[in-house]
Amino acid sequence: MMEKNEYQEVRKAVMLVSAAIVITILTIILTRSDALRNPVKPVSPAPLAAVSDGGWREASRIRQGNDEFTAVAVDEQNKIYAGMKSSKDGRFYAAVFAADGKLLKTIPLDAQALSMTIAPGGIIYAATENQVSAISSGGELPVKKWQPLNGKAILTSLAADDKHVFAADAGNRLVYVYDHDGRLVNTVKGNDGFKIPSPYFDVVSDGNGGFWAADTGRHQLGNYTAAGRFIAMWQADKDNGFLGCCNPAHFQLMSKERIVTSEKGLVSIRVFGPDGKLEGEVCGQEAFEPGCTTGHSIAVDGSDRIIVLDPAEKALRIFVHK
Repeated sequence: MMEKNEYQEVRKAVMLVSAAIVITILTIILTRSDALRNPVKPVSPAPLAAVSDGGWREASRIRQGNDEFTAVAVDEQNKIYAGMKSSKDGRFYAAVFAADGKLLKTIPLDAQALSMTIAPGGIIYAATENQVSAISSGGELPVKKWQPLNGKAILTSLAADDKHVFAADAGNRLVYVYDHDGRLVNTVKGNDGFKIPSPYFDVVSDGNGGFWAADTGRHQLGNYTAAGRFIAMWQADKDNGFLGCCNPAHFQLMSKERIVTSEKGLVSIRVFGPDGKLEGEVCGQEAFEPGCTTGHSIAVDGSDRIIVLDPAEKALRIFVHK
């Protein structure tokens, strides 16, 4: 038989274990209750990029809930336009933001806008892989779809002036020149043909009735008239040239004939002078998601603010020169 002292020791141990179990259960209940009242907050978005050696800093970001950005453009009043995909129902729309990032309106679309441009007067032109659509900026008129292109077409960029809409087709390695009613005016094959190894092929209005187009396989930009006549070629200086394949992935014109480029592979955004000399880096690989190698779409407004579409952050990131 168990001695009295042994019995008391066992009873004491059992009571201690029971008390510990009760305390553990109460702790779990109270912790769960606190968690329900105060749900765990999501991880904060990445901080704004620091001031670069080139004197550029990230001033702000535009987000539209958890919706995805698919294209970006600006108009003459510095309003920002974005192709969007809803995270709730997968529907597509165009969002219009004021320069300060305030949402002004949304316009429903029946297809995803992969590229976008705004013509003088406010008409939005948006493209899927093989078709351009004209959309009134107020959304009050029906979307006018232009004649679809062949199955090989991959429309990657749009630009517009007061007479033309320029559409870059990476699949056929051509730039189409349309009038504002969607009539095809000309097809430009480039100087000795555009060398486009992958679906990165940007086009930008030159402001003089013609356009600049990226010749990514040659790491150059070419300037052409709407009739297709070659005017000039631009490339970065040898010390700061583009690396890897298909660069610059994206580009835009700035004031004083400067050019801002967005590069894939070793991701960076840089500003060059008209002579190809590097003016400064806006941001580099460290400003983006680790392991990112994708070129980021960019737009430039009348104040030389650079708007970067960052899919990983689901944001438009706005960079200004300090």
